[in-house]
Amino acid sequence: MHMEGEFLRKPSAAIARAIVALCGVIMIILFFFLRRLDPEIRENMDPFGNDYVLLIFGALAILISVLAYYFNRHAYLHLSEEHISARHNWNKRLFCKYSDIAFVEFGPMTLTLTLKNGKTHNFFYFENAEAICRAIRKRIYCPAQDESDVTKMRNGLAMEQKKHKKKLWVLIDIFALIVLNLLFCVLWTGAKEISAFSLVERGFFILFAVIEAAAVLILFVWTGVTGKSTRQLERQKDALRRAVLIATPVLPGNLMGCYIDGNNQFRVTIYGFPNSDEVYYYQENLNTEYQLKSVYQSEIFENEEELLPLTDLLIRVPEPPMSEE
Repeated sequence: MHMEGEFLRKPSAAIARAIVALCGVIMIILFFFLRRLDPEIRENMDPFGNDYVLLIFGALAILISVLAYYFNRHAYLHLSEEHISARHNWNKRLFCKYSDIAFVEFGPMTLTLTLKNGKTHNFFYFENAEAICRAIRKRIYCPAQDESDVTKMRNGLAMEQKKHKKKLWVLIDIFALIVLNLLFCVLWTGAKEISAFSLVERGFFILFAVIEAAAVLILFVWTGVTGKSTRQLERQKDALRRAVLIATPVLPGNLMGCYIDGNNQFRVTIYGFPNSDEVYYYQENLNTEYQLKSVYQSEIFENEEELLPLTDLLIRVPEPPMSEE
């Protein structure tokens, strides 16, 4: 298997970076033009005041444009028969065997690889993330790791979802504290300049500032905790989907093989006829309740080889028990 990752390199992205950089240059030129145009402006400029906003934002715009240009420059991801090699995120490198990978998942234009040593590689602006994820999962699939107790997994997922919901509410509460503390500070001081504060107002302002800084720090820490919980929850959902696909009894018939897709969304079961090479298959999709629903029954094919274009993209799994229906 050889496959290449496709990073987003559209001309529109380059145009957007150029526009941002141009805006930054214009703001810097405007700053120096105003200084040169009016000597009074030059003399009255406060080096720590609002007069330098144009210069600061202009420099930031250019910096952001440059960083965006170099972020995925010369980035690649290559899947070979035995290993993965990649360069991404400001020249970060990856070379590993499939056996080194613990988990892989994808999102909108993102791919995340978690290695067994705990390191994580995030690929951004990735156009074929779903296809790459499916291909890697096919290579790292191990039947011995499958959990068969679907009921236990459903209960565990329900408990994890409750814990995750509480963490989200704590995150919302911290953010609300930051906003309310800021508003209360503005109202208490009457939105005056710091130099106009009384001694009592200065004391309260310092208290507000300490609370705000502490709340922001806690927000960042708790965001990391919530993000880790989100990833764990997604892994549990993925494991439950795979367990349902593998453990749910198949329809009655002469079962010849069972396959699941690399992203654990549907199952294909192939059936044959006694004393015949002819075959047909069913496709069953998972719904939001983690239940399988039959959505398609194929026509009859002359032999199983005619299904190779389909089955080569899927993962063969142990045959589930037969339904009594």
